[in-house]
Amino acid sequence: MSAIGASSGVMQEPAAADQPHDLEEDDESDSDYVPESSEEGGEDEEEEGRELGDEESGDEDEAELVNNIPFKVKEIQDQLLQPNLLEQSEERQLQFIAKYRRYLAPQTEAVQKLVPIENRNFLYRMASGWEWENTRALWLVKSLAGKFPELLYEADDANRGALLVAVIKERRDFIKAVLESDIEQVPFNKALASSGYNNENCIHLAVISKGPKRLIPQVVIQLIEKASEETLAAKDLRGLTPLHRAVDYARCTRSQVGIVNALISRGDKAFDELTGEPDLFSPYRYHFDSRRRFEKEESQRPEKKKVTSSKPLDKAKRVATPIVARGASDAVPGSAHPSRPEADTKVSSEKDRAAAVKRTNLDLHQRDGVEKAKRDDSLNPRGRDGKTTGESSKDTSKVKLVDDARFPEPSPGFKLTRAPTAEFGRPPQSLPYQANEARQQVPSDMARHMVTLVAGPPLSAGSVDPGVPDAAASLKPKRPKIATTSKTARSSKTIQSSAETPSLEFADAIAKKLKLHYLRTTFEPRAEAGSSKAENLTGNNKRQTLRTHNCAIAFLFGDNKEDNNICFDFPPTPSKHVERINFADFEASYQGLVFDEVLRYVDFQRVVLDATVVRQRHSEAAADSGAGRKDMVRFFDWLYKKNVRNIIKVIVEDRDLEDKKGIAQANDEKWTPHSDEAIEQALLRFDVEILDWRKVDLDPKTIWEACRDSNLRELHLWWSGNNAILRSWSEPDGLVKLRYLSRIELRQAQSGLESASRTKVNIEDFKTRLRDGRDALGLGGIYVEYHKPGNLLKSRPKGRIQTKEFDGRRQIDTHRWLTIMDTFSDGISRLGPPPGFPSDYLTHESLPEELRRDVKVALLDDGANFMHRAIAGQLENGRSFDSGYENPDLSGAPGPFHGSTTGHGTYMAYMIGRVCPPVKIFVCKMNVIRQEGGEKARFTAKSAADAVEFAVNRKFDIISMSWTVQRIEDERENNAADINRLQAALERAVKAKILIFCSAPDIGVASNQVLGLYYPFGLPTISESIFKIGAAKADGSMYGLAGNQSSVDFILPGHNVELREGDKIQEEDDIPKTGSSVATALAAGLAALIISCVRLGAIYNWHRKRSADANAVSVDSLHAVKQFAAMKEALIRVSAGYTEKDRRLEVESFFRDPGKLLDMDSVYSTEQKWEKITQLARDLVSSSTQARAAQF
Repeated sequence: MSAIGASSGVMQEPAAADQPHDLEEDDESDSDYVPESSEEGGEDEEEEGRELGDEESGDEDEAELVNNIPFKVKEIQDQLLQPNLLEQSEERQLQFIAKYRRYLAPQTEAVQKLVPIENRNFLYRMASGWEWENTRALWLVKSLAGKFPELLYEADDANRGALLVAVIKERRDFIKAVLESDIEQVPFNKALASSGYNNENCIHLAVISKGPKRLIPQVVIQLIEKASEETLAAKDLRGLTPLHRAVDYARCTRSQVGIVNALISRGDKAFDELTGEPDLFSPYRYHFDSRRRFEKEESQRPEKKKVTSSKPLDKAKRVATPIVARGASDAVPGSAHPSRPEADTKVSSEKDRAAAVKRTNLDLHQRDGVEKAKRDDSLNPRGRDGKTTGESSKDTSKVKLVDDARFPEPSPGFKLTRAPTAEFGRPPQSLPYQANEARQQVPSDMARHMVTLVAGPPLSAGSVDPGVPDAAASLKPKRPKIATTSKTARSSKTIQSSAETPSLEFADAIAKKLKLHYLRTTFEPRAEAGSSKAENLTGNNKRQTLRTHNCAIAFLFGDNKEDNNICFDFPPTPSKHVERINFADFEASYQGLVFDEVLRYVDFQRVVLDATVVRQRHSEAAADSGAGRKDMVRFFDWLYKKNVRNIIKVIVEDRDLEDKKGIAQANDEKWTPHSDEAIEQALLRFDVEILDWRKVDLDPKTIWEACRDSNLRELHLWWSGNNAILRSWSEPDGLVKLRYLSRIELRQAQSGLESASRTKVNIEDFKTRLRDGRDALGLGGIYVEYHKPGNLLKSRPKGRIQTKEFDGRRQIDTHRWLTIMDTFSDGISRLGPPPGFPSDYLTHESLPEELRRDVKVALLDDGANFMHRAIAGQLENGRSFDSGYENPDLSGAPGPFHGSTTGHGTYMAYMIGRVCPPVKIFVCKMNVIRQEGGEKARFTAKSAADAVEFAVNRKFDIISMSWTVQRIEDERENNAADINRLQAALERAVKAKILIFCSAPDIGVASNQVLGLYYPFGLPTISESIFKIGAAKADGSMYGLAGNQSSVDFILPGHNVELREGDKIQEEDDIPKTGSSVATALAAGLAALIISCVRLGAIYNWHRKRSADANAVSVDSLHAVKQFAAMKEALIRVSAGYTEKDRRLEVESFFRDPGKLLDMDSVYSTEQKWEKITQLARDLVSSSTQARAAQF
C-alpha cells in the first residue's frame, strides 16, 4: 500500500487527476521524468508475451505497475523519437509493441483510478500533449487503434476520449492514422459518439474545424462515413446536430459543400431534429436564421468587408434555394442557369445590369489568361442549345478539385460551377439521345465530393429569354436562356478569394440540397404511416413514411407566415366533366399564390383552354401547328413565371376518358393528347425528378429532349400493349441514356392484342434490353414494375358535408333581407374616392397601419373554388388541413385549399363576399370523411382543431365556421383529445379578441346537455363570447331544425337561399341552400361589412383632417368594433326590432335608405355618399361604446 501511495505522488506531476486536462498547447508536463536503467531487464522480457486481457497476478504486481507506468511511458516516447525507430520494419514494430504491450494496452479499472489518463493511455497522450507529429510514429497510432480501440474512447475527467481530443486539437495526422487502421465499425463509432463539453461529439467539432490547422474536408467526410446515423443526429446542449452546425451560414464555404453532402447522405435522421426552445429550428430554418445573424453582425462592423447580396437575408423564401442549372439541383453554385446572369460579370450601370440579365449563352469559355483546355465531348456532342460540336457550346475548360483545405485560389476570371448532377462529383452531362457514345469516367475517390472550377468569358448580352414562344412561332423546344425573376435576381458577385470566406453562392447550394433531400423523402417508401407495411419498416425508411406535405412545410418554413406553397393541383377537385377555362381568369384567380422555387409536385388533370382565346392567340400558326394539344405549355410557363424551377414530381393527365376505368365519357368529343413538341416545351426549363405524363406510348425522344438535363430518376410509362413501343423505349439510344433513371412504372393503359403469356415475355425482354443497355454504358440498373390493365391509380377522394333536408315546399323568391343587402353592397363596391383624395387613399402611407388593412375573414370549411368569378378577387390565400389524398402517387398530400370538396366552402365564401365586397377571405380547408354504414360525411375534430389553432395564430378579424363537430367517445371512435384541443384553441381565440361566428347544429329542439356535445356551438366556457347563428325562413320565422331561439344569438336567412342572378357554382346540386350554415356565412359577411364601413369612415375623416374631432370616427372606432361586445351592439343597432324573444337580425331599417343613396342611379354626389357612410359608421360604434372598448 505504501508503494501505491508513493507512486501516486509521482504520477500526479504531469497533470492533476482531479482537474480536466487543458487542451491548449503547453509545455510537456512529463519532461522531468528520467527512466532508470534498472528497468531494463527481466520484467520487460516477461511482459513481451502477454496477451490483451491478461490479468495481473495480485495487488503487489498492480502496485508495481502503477509505479512503473510514468517511467515506461517516458521510455516509449524517447525510443519513438530515436532515428533508428523512425524507419523501422513491420517486424520491429511488432517487437516494439510486444515489449511495451503492458503499458500500451488498456489498464484495469483500479489502475485507471490511480494513474492520470495521459500517462496510462498512450493514444490520449499522443492526441493531447506530445508533439509527436514530427515523428514517424503513425504506425503506432494505427496499430493501437486497431488492437485496442477502447483507448480512443476511454474518457478523461471531462469525459473526453483520445479521438475527441484529437478532433478538438485538430491533430490531422493522428485522425488520418486512425482512419487507416483496422479498427472495426462499432468501436470506431463509439469513439466518434463520445461527447465532452456542451455534449459535443467528434462530428459536432469536426464539421466546424477552422483555421490554419483545421481538419481537411476529406478527413471530416471520412469521419462522417464511419459514424452511425444516431451519432450524426446527436444534439448538443443547444439542440444542434452536426448537420445544424455544418450549415451555419458562417461556415458556408467552398470546402463545406462536400461535408454537408456527406452529412445528408449518411445522416437522414438529423433532418427530423429541431433545436431547443424557443426556436425549434430544423436544419434548413437554422441555416437561414444564421444568415440573418451573420448579416446583422456584419452590419455592425462596417470596417470589415461584408458578404452581402442585393436581396435582404431576412426572408427565407427569397434566397431559400438558388437558381441552378437544370440537372444541377445539388450543384456547387455558379452553374449556369436560365434564371441567373453570370455571377462574376461586372455591371457598371443600370443599362449594363439589364443587359447582363438577358445573357443567353450557357457555355463558359476560357478567359483571363487561363490556358484553354479542350472539353471531352464524348458524353454530349450537342450543347445545351442543341448545337453540334464545333459551335459555341463545344469547349469548357475544367479543373476538378476534391474538397480540401488546400484549394488553388481562383483567378479573377474564374467562376465556381459544377456539372448538372444529383450528387456532388457526378459526370457533367446526361447522355445525349445518340447511340454508341463512351461514358466519361470519374475516379472513384473523387466521385462523391467533387467541385469543378470553370473558366470562361462573359456571356453574350445580345439576346433575351424567349420564355414561351409567340403563338405564331414553332413549338420546337430550345434550350433555356438566361433570365431572372424578381425573387432570385441578384447583383453580380465575385467568388471570395479565401476558401474560408462564407458565400451566398455556396450557402444557396447547401440550402437547396437540404430542401431537395427532404422533399424527395416524402415520396419514399410508398407505405402509408400506420399501415401494416409501414409497421415493418425501420430506421430511415420508417421516418420517411412519416414525412408528409405538412411536415415538409414545417421543415422549410415553420408556421409558414408567408403562405408559401410547395405543390399545385389543377383542377383542385375531381370533376366528371373536362374543365374548360379562360386562362386570363385562371391567372387572375391565382395571382396571390406564392410558390417556393422547389415544388413537391404539380398535378394537372384534364383541362381545356377556351377554344376562342386559343384560336385568336394561334391564328397565324394554326395551319402548321398540328392537331396536338398545347394547353400545358401555358400552365408550365405560368409556373416558371411564379419562380418555380425544380419539381420533384410532375403528373399530367393526358389520356382519353375511356382509358380510365370507372369514369364515364363526359361528352362525345374524343380527347386529343398533347403534341410531343408541346410536352418538350412545357418541361424543358424545369428540373423534374419523377415524371408521370399520362400520354399513351410517349415517344422516348420526347422524354429525352424534355428531361435530358434533369435529375430524372423515376418515370411512369403508359403503354398500349404494343411490343414495338417497348422495344423503342429500350433501344440503346432510348431511355437507357437517362443517367439518373433508376425506376420505371410500366402501366398498361388498355388490354393489348397479345396474350398474357406473350405480354409477360415481351416485358421480360424489355427489362433485359434495359439492363444490357445500362451495362454497356457503365450505369446502374433500372427497376421496372409492371401494372396490369385496370390496376390504375385511385382518384382523389370526394367527401360530402353533412346537410339538412329542407321541407320540400315550393321555392320562395329571394329574401327581402338579401335584396336590401345586395343593393347596399353594390353601392359600396362602386364607391370611388372623394374629391381631392390621393389615388391610393385606402392604403396611403400616411394612414395608420390598421386603417390600411382590409378586413380579413378566416373561412374554415372544405375549401373554396378560386376560379369562381364572383369571389375570385376576394379569396386571398389559404391553407389545407386535409388529411391527404388516398392516391398512393400523392401520399400525404393534403387536398388543395383552392378547391371545394363538395362546393359547400365555395358557397359559404360566396355568401360572405356577397354581403361584404371589400372582404379578404383566407380559406382553411378541413378534412371531410365518410363513415362506413351510410353515415353522412362530416368534418374531423382533428382538422377543426388544426384550423382553429392556425386561425388564432394568424389573428384574423373574423373566424367563420358554418358547421359543428360532435364529441364522440365510444368503442368505435374517440375524438376527445382533438375536441379538447379545439376547445383550447377557441378559448385562445376569444382571449385574442377574434370575432367567432358558428352555426347551430340543426338537430331541432334539444336539451342543453345534447347541444353541449356539438362544438363550438355548445362550448359553455365561451358561450357568451361567440356569435351562435340560427337559420330563418323567408318570412323571418325560425327554421325548424335550428332549434330554440334562446339557444342562438341571431337568426338570419337560411332557408332556400339562392345565388344572385347570373351567378353559378358548378357543384350547386351538392350544396345545402338551407340551414344555419348559410345563415352563419351571411352573419360573418355582415360583421365584415360593419368593420369595412367603420374603416371607410375613419379613412374619410383622416384625409379630411377630422380624426381628432371629439365625435369623429377614427382608428380607435375601428379597433373597438372588432371586439365582441361592440360588434354585438352594432348588430343589435342594425336590427331595430331585436329582443331576447325575437332574435331576428333585420336589416331593412338600417341599410335600405343608405343602399338607395349609394345606388348608381342616385343623384347624390360622391362626397355625400362618403358622408353617409361615415354617419353609418358613427351609428354603428357610438362614442360610449368606443370608450368602453378602449378600457379593454
